[in-house]
Amino acid sequence: LVTWRETGFAELGDESAAGLGAHTKAVLQDPEFVSRPADVARAHWAGKKGTAAANGSVMRTAITGVPYFFDRDAVLATTAAMCRVTHSDPRCVASCAVVAICVSEILRGVETDMQSIIEHAVEVAVGVLHEEATAVAKDVWSDEVTATCEAELRACAAATTLRELELDSPHEIGYTFKCLGAGLWALRCDDGFASAIRMITAEAGDADTNGALGGALLGCRLGFSQLPQEWIAQLPHRT
Repeated sequence: LVTWRETGFAELGDESAAGLGAHTKAVLQDPEFVSRPADVARAHWAGKKGTAAANGSVMRTAITGVPYFFDRDAVLATTAAMCRVTHSDPRCVASCAVVAICVSEILRGVETDMQSIIEHAVEVAVGVLHEEATAVAKDVWSDEVTATCEAELRACAAATTLRELELDSPHEIGYTFKCLGAGLWALRCDDGFASAIRMITAEAGDADTNGALGGALLGCRLGFSQLPQEWIAQLPHRT
């Protein structure tokens, strides 16, 4: 993360950490980040009175559902650790848990109905939300906040249309639950990969992040052979 912050990924044409969000930037720039990343992330979050629940972690944690996909505890532990490195908010950890559980369940192949997988993942994440909330100081987080956040999580996860999510709402662009909702909508989409990504993009808002999560989840469901070949042909490292 620090290397990306300082030099980007030059081999992909990115020399300035393209898409770096304000919260992630503040955490990565902290002089103590390298030695105490989770502590630094928690301090920055607490300094904002627990209001920062950005999508910078949920867009990068789909991969944590892959290693040890058959071991739920391992998946959740890895996912939470990767999230907390920059994002301490219980909503962020719960969002990442939904995504990772969906990926791990798809890879297990026991359940093939996406709605069932999503509902299961949400229930697991609700437990994560409550567990994370218990570790937060009461002057920053309350039981009432936890209840409200659980309701928001369930609502965004259950959205059947992108319009319901209001992804372009000016005061909530970048909110982790909005991004999660877009990703889960894509996972249920039966119109094909290209169509799903185009529809997410057309909603505006934090479209690149929403598309990244939607692409990760739907790509996992469909498999490489179902990705648009004309898009793959344009990638600089397609081979």
